[in-house]
Amino acid sequence: MAKSMIQIVYTSVAADDLPQGEVFKIVSDSANRNADRDLTGFLCFSKNRFFQILEGDPSTVDALMAVLKVDPRHHSVEILDRSPIKDRAFPKWRMKRVPDIADLTQLEEAVPGLKNAPSTATKALSQFLSG
Repeated sequence: MAKSMIQIVYTSVAADDLPQGEVFKIVSDSANRNADRDLTGFLCFSKNRFFQILEGDPSTVDALMAVLKVDPRHHSVEILDRSPIKDRAFPKWRMKRVPDIADLTQLEEAVPGLKNAPSTATKALSQFLSG
C-alpha cells in the first residue's frame, strides 16, 4: 500500500528585520533537515513575501507547519491549500529556492515539476506572483 502524502501551500510575510542573505540560509538548512524527514518542495521569495510548497507524510508536514507558524523570521502565515497527493510534484527537491521571477510561465520553466502540481498550487502561485 502506498504511503499517504500531502502537499501544503502557504504564504507569509518576511519579518522587517530579516537579514539580507537569510533566505539562502533558510533554504540550505531546510534542504539538510528535509532529507532526514523525507520532505520535498520549494520556496519562492519575492517582494518581501514567501511562497512555499511542502510535500510529504501528513504528520511530518503538519509538525513542520506548527514550527513555521511561530518562526520569528516571518509572520502572517496563511495556508492556501492542504491536499492529499499520490505523487510528489518535486521528488528530487529537498528544498529549492526559486529566484524572484515575474510570472508563472517563467517559473514553470525554472521549476521542473510545477506543471505536475495540483491546480490549486499553481493558481495560488500565480496570484502570489501578481500581487
